[in-house]
Amino acid sequence: MNDWVFLLSFMSVLLTILCLIFYLKEDNYILNYSIEGEMLKIEYQKNFSKHKVKIFSDNTKSIESIKFNSKSFLDTFHVISIKYKDKEGLYNVKTFKMKNNKDFTDILHYLQCNIQG
Repeated sequence: MNDWVFLLSFMSVLLTILCLIFYLKEDNYILNYSIEGEMLKIEYQKNFSKHKVKIFSDNTKSIESIKFNSKSFLDTFHVISIKYKDKEGLYNVKTFKMKNNKDFTDILHYLQCNIQG
């Protein structure tokens, strides 16, 4: 009997910790993007919170590098990570996810053709 109580307690604690990790994990999902001259503007939301749209806007000359992963069996989103230099001269990395294949290839092609690094 004690073994079952311990096992159920352990599993419930483990499930609670996993739920908390997934809740606190912040993914940026691209809603819309635009490219005007050398300015890249990405509208995104965190974890599908539709009421809080944020905007990433930066000059392509401040982008140092990009990394990307295409959709796979385990991850159904395309992922683009942009390493850029902010206004204080510090390096930051912003990672975005998207599902649309055409938008993914368009933004990836633009970034690969226009980054300085």
